Amino acid sequence: MADKGQHFLEMFRGIGPAATAALVDTRLVEADWLYDGDLFELALGGWTVQLRTRRRNVHTQGDQVVFLPAERVLFTGDLAEKNTFPVFRVVSAA
Repeated sequence: MADKGQHFLEMFRGIGPAATAALVDTRLVEADWLYDGDLFELALGGWTVQLRTRRRNVHTQGDQVVFLPAERVLFTGDLAEKNTFPVFRVVSAA
């Protein structure tokens, strides 16, 4: 976000009046935590949350997914979108 955040805000504001209005009070802030590597695990109120970097993807710089291992829930963000092919691969379905 430090490198391209402002560009993305301007790009989305250019979509039209509704997007511009929705982004009026949007501001970019620095991250509280940074991690380097393939996995960063957090304990959040009884939930284990894993941030997993997907470096092999060529979608954006620093693609990552959020995984809740106990619940077996994966949040892919924009790596999986409607009407397009996914930009990730399933390594294990176990």
